[in-house]
Amino acid sequence: MNRYRLNQPEVIAERFDNEYVIVNLENGAYYAIANTGAAIWEQITLGATHAEIALYLTEQFSADDETIANALDSFIEQLKEEDIIVVETKASSNSFRTASAPPTVPAPFVIPVLEKHTDMRDVLQLDPIHEVDDSGWPSHKA
Repeated sequence: MNRYRLNQPEVIAERFDNEYVIVNLENGAYYAIANTGAAIWEQITLGATHAEIALYLTEQFSADDETIANALDSFIEQLKEEDIIVVETKASSNSFRTASAPPTVPAPFVIPVLEKHTDMRDVLQLDPIHEVDDSGWPSHKA
């Protein structure tokens, strides 16, 4: 069973309300995920396997298993293609526990969306400490 982890140190993430902002410092892109995508992200960071994430989603949201499985597979593939997560190679003996109990009324399932932004690429890839000439910062190497 695949388990995933954040592609560190190249990727950092922070939660803001019900949304996560993820920054790939290597390629300079940043991403936003909310709603169902945020729920998947939380399960990834808790160390859930692919199957455990799928089970969690079926308990939390109202949709048929096939819809959830297809959406999860697609979203995980996007995260891997963007080098945000990688498959965990270390065997883990930790047993996974969900962060919350299933709701009494499941929320509607919304296909998770990975919003990609590249408008700040130059700023995010700037390394003001190392990318300087002999005159020092803030002068950049030619």
